[in-house]
Amino acid sequence: MDSIINPRHAYFTMLRAVEIPPPSIGGNTEFADSRTAFNELPEPLKQELLTHPYIATHSLAYSRKTASPEYFTDLDETASKMYKHRLVQRHEPSARMDLYVAAHAHYIEDVDPQKSLELLDTVMKHAT
Repeated sequence: MDSIINPRHAYFTMLRAVEIPPPSIGGNTEFADSRTAFNELPEPLKQELLTHPYIATHSLAYSRKTASPEYFTDLDETASKMYKHRLVQRHEPSARMDLYVAAHAHYIEDVDPQKSLELLDTVMKHAT
C-alpha cells in the first residue's frame, strides 16, 4: 500500500520504470492486488476481519527499524507520527473489500500484542 503512512490513502499507484537496475542492487518492487488477497483469505479469517473493525497503526519509523535494526538502533519508532487505518476496508472505485496493510503496520489497536503481531504477519504474508 502506498501512502499508508499518511492520514488519507492513495486511490491508485503507478510505477513507471525508466531504467531498471540489475537485480543484484535492487529494483525488486512488485505489486499485489489486495482486493484479491482479501477474497482468497481462508473463510474463518475473512469472517473475523469483517466482524472486528481492527484498526492498524502504521509508522514509517517502525518499518525502517524492522528492515534495518542495526542502522536504526537509536530510533524510537513509538516517538514518530503514526497513522491509523482499518485493516479491512471497501475499495471505493471497485466496491470490493480490501486488505489495507503494509510493512509499516506496527500494531492493531486494542488487541493483545501477541495476537496483533500474529494477525498482521498472517495477512501480510497472505497479501504478498
